[in-house]
Amino acid sequence: MTFEEVYYEPSSVKLTSLASTINEAILQYSQAESKSERVSALKIIHVTSHKLAQCAVQPRQSLIAFHFQPHKVLCVRLAIEMRLFDNLPTSAPFTVEQLAKRAGTDVEFTGRIARALGALEIFEEVGEDTFQQTALSQEWTNKFMQSYTRHSWDNVFRPMSTYIDFFNTTGFVSPSDRFNTPFAFSKGAKNMDFFSILQQDPKAVTTFNEAMTSFKDNLGDLYDFSSLQAEENDVVLVDISGGKGQSIQSVQSSHPNLKGRYVLQDLPAVITAGDRVCPPNVEVQPYNFFEEVQPVKGAAAYLLKLILHDWQDAECRTILRNLAPAMRGYNSKLLICDIVLSNIRPDTQKVLYDINMFFIAGKERSVKQWHALMEGTDFRIERIIGLDNLRSIIEVVLRE
Repeated sequence: MTFEEVYYEPSSVKLTSLASTINEAILQYSQAESKSERVSALKIIHVTSHKLAQCAVQPRQSLIAFHFQPHKVLCVRLAIEMRLFDNLPTSAPFTVEQLAKRAGTDVEFTGRIARALGALEIFEEVGEDTFQQTALSQEWTNKFMQSYTRHSWDNVFRPMSTYIDFFNTTGFVSPSDRFNTPFAFSKGAKNMDFFSILQQDPKAVTTFNEAMTSFKDNLGDLYDFSSLQAEENDVVLVDISGGKGQSIQSVQSSHPNLKGRYVLQDLPAVITAGDRVCPPNVEVQPYNFFEEVQPVKGAAAYLLKLILHDWQDAECRTILRNLAPAMRGYNSKLLICDIVLSNIRPDTQKVLYDINMFFIAGKERSVKQWHALMEGTDFRIERIIGLDNLRSIIEVVLRE
C-alpha cells in the first residue's frame, strides 16, 4: 500500500512561537521555587513539544502514524507475556541472544520485539542487537504495571474491535446500562456487569486488582490530610472500595502522625483475596456500596478513589445515598479522587480516559457534570483541588 506524498511546509512563525514557549517554560522550570511550579512548567513543555512535533510533520504522515498506536501497546503486551522485562540488568547492556535465553524464546522473534521496543525508546539501543534499560522499561519490571498493560490490552483494547457493532446495534448514545456494556457485548454476555464477568476468570480478577494497585497517586500531594480532625479511637478515614489498601498506605506514608483509625472496605471477594499493601493495623470490612448503608458513622473523611467514574449518574447517586446517613450529624467530608475535565479545552489524556470508560458504561466528568451529579442528592461540592492534575480531589459535604 502506498500513499501519495504531499509537499508540506509549516509556518516558520508558528514553529518559532512554539519553540519560544518551550524555552520560556524550561526557564520557568529551572527557576521554580516549588513543586507545583515545576509541575506546571513541565506540563507546558510536554503539551507544547507535542504541538511542535505535530507542526513539523506532514499531516498525512501523522495520519498514517496515528493508526499504528495499538501496535505500540501490542509490543509491550508481547514482551510482558514473554517475560522480557523480568530479571533485566538495571544498567548493564544486554544482547538479544541473552534476552531470548533468559526468557526461553526464539532469538529471531525476540530480536524483532526488542528492536521495536528500542525504536519506541522503551529500551535504549546501544549497539547492534544490544540494548539497555530506560526509566520507562524499568516501570514495566513492576508486576502491577505489567498487570495494568495486561488489563488494558485484554479487557479494553481487544473488545474495542466489537464496539462499532455494539453502537450500530444500540444506537450511537453513551452506554448507560452496566449490565449490557460494550465489554459484555464483546464477550457475548447479556445482563451481566463487568465485575460479574470478571469473576468468572480468577486470573483476570487478579490482573485487574493488581492493575488498579498501580494507581498509586501520592494522595498527600493532592490533599492536606492533616486538616482532618480525629481522636485516637475515632475513625479518621474510610477508604470505600479501596482494593488492596494502596490509598491508605499513601496517606499514612505522607501523614504518619495523623490521629485516628483507618478502615478499608471492599467486596468480600477482594477482602478475602488478601495480599494487601496497607499495614496490618488497618481495619478491614466487607462492604457493598449498592446494597448497604455505610456502617462506619462519623468518620472524619470517606474516600472514593476511582470509583464513581465506573458508574452512570443513577448508580453514583445510589452510592451517595447509602453514604449520607453515616455523615449526617457529624463534621464529615467525602473526598472523591477522580478525573475532572475542564468545561472547555480539556486535557487530551483526560478525554481519552473518558473514551476508555465506554467499555463498562462509565464516564469521566467535567466540572459542570460533577456539580450536576450532586444535584438531587444530599451533597454539595465544597471545592475541587488540583484541576490541572490528571486526578483531582473533589471535597464534598452534606447540604445544610
